[in-house]
Amino acid sequence: MGSVWSRLGAEVTVVEFLGGIGGAGIDEREQFQKILAKQGIKFKLNTKVLSADTVDGKVFVKAQICQG
Repeated sequence: MGSVWSRLGAEVTVVEFLGGIGGAGIDEREQFQKILAKQGIKFKLNTKVLSADTVDGKVFVKAQICQG
């Protein structure tokens, strides 16, 4: 869904608690993440979302990097 919003002009950042995006095998996940990154989507991996607020139509997320 993020790729659709990105193509429509939104700035998209994926915040993921795990060390990589979900999906099939490791190779497929890494390739998919590279494709999305080329489309301008940013990734914050190993990151926990603490809260999210909407201000003037924008979403602001407070997050914390997870210690592994």
